[in-house]
Amino acid sequence: MTPLEERFEVWKDRRSCGSCTMCCYVFEVPAVATRDYEWCRHCRVGVGCGIYETRPEDCRSFYCLWRMGFGTDEDRPDRHGVVMDLQDRLVDGQLVVRVWRPRQLQERRLRSAGLMVREVIETLTRDGYAVRAESHGPRRGNDGSVS
Repeated sequence: MTPLEERFEVWKDRRSCGSCTMCCYVFEVPAVATRDYEWCRHCRVGVGCGIYETRPEDCRSFYCLWRMGFGTDEDRPDRHGVVMDLQDRLVDGQLVVRVWRPRQLQERRLRSAGLMVREVIETLTRDGYAVRAESHGPRRGNDGSVS
């Protein structure tokens, strides 16, 4: 078992989403025609998924890095405004930590997210992985509008 699989086994039942629904906002889910940075039509914001029992595999298999034991309780995505996950495949032999940020991010929350990214990278590097971080956010048009 890899160190990442061991971490998942240890943490998979320790932290739950609770009222957090940030992944329902930042990710595109083609199976339910949801674009990134738009609320999924099945999401009950602050409550959970309206089709939880029959949700698509993309949703069913998703675990953010907070649920995998990184960060503090205050780093839950709905509390600091950033969702972090691992890309599902290696890129140039590296794990990719994806940092999904909302339209607006307070400076305090940005620092908190930075600390968590550092913790993730240091832990995974110590476990023998080559790691890099990528930041993702809403698309901006030429006129500065967010889409």
